[in-house]
Amino acid sequence: INIESFRTTSLKNISSMFLNGELNIKDYSMDKYDSYMSSLGSSDIDMDSILKLYYSLYEYKMYKEYKYVIDKVKELYQDKGKFKNSYKNLLKDINKVYGKIFKINKRIDSKLFNSDEKRELLEIELNGVLDELRDKDSNLCIEKVNEVISMLNNNTSYYDILNLIGYNYVYFRNISLLGDSELGYNDIVERQVRLEKFLCNNHFSFLDNVKILDSVNIPQVIEDRYKLLNINISQDEIDNNTDNYMDIIDKIRVIDAIVKSDVSYEELLFQVNIGDIIKK
Repeated sequence: INIESFRTTSLKNISSMFLNGELNIKDYSMDKYDSYMSSLGSSDIDMDSILKLYYSLYEYKMYKEYKYVIDKVKELYQDKGKFKNSYKNLLKDINKVYGKIFKINKRIDSKLFNSDEKRELLEIELNGVLDELRDKDSNLCIEKVNEVISMLNNNTSYYDILNLIGYNYVYFRNISLLGDSELGYNDIVERQVRLEKFLCNNHFSFLDNVKILDSVNIPQVIEDRYKLLNINISQDEIDNNTDNYMDIIDKIRVIDAIVKSDVSYEELLFQVNIGDIIKK
């Protein structure tokens, strides 16, 4: 399911996808349309409601994919007091390490320690302190986010959580590795980019309303909301067949675009059949 193509597909693009085989035209007849509408519980549903359902399903799909991020931040939030000054304290520690480095370098440059043996011992000590500095520096970004988490409140939404973590590679990587230590760099970057694209979506129906301490059955929320719009799909179907219903709605949208165009399904089918003959 490509949310971008769902937004932007025109009849010209639909025709092109039929001709190049990306879409199977036989899945887009009016007979199929009646079957697709029936799977949503009624043939009397306006297209605007169907499109809203699509975005809600997409939102739920992404929520499931990144639920581990939300759960981890919720866990940290429960113990947020310990992070209150963590960033500032780490900065103080780093400044102390820099002070150690300055003193060691000063001793290395001193004439009192000009023997090779003494210089070698000081350089070993310096390398140890530099390792300490690298460790603390690597945690600086983590503690900065932890301090932000300590400043969250009970009105913080699931969307706010994803927005906080999704744009911070180091923190996102750390949380992701907690769930799967075998993830590689490219896997993590791909996950993060996908999350960033999702966060740019303007069609949020629940993530920006569910709060950090809430315990909500989101499929039930979606089911109840769309019953009011004459759409009947159960929470189990929403949870277990999210992609399938998104695909059905995508097909309904394509058929609707064909019906509203100046080109009939039969004309498009004829073009595809001629194209297949030419390819042979």
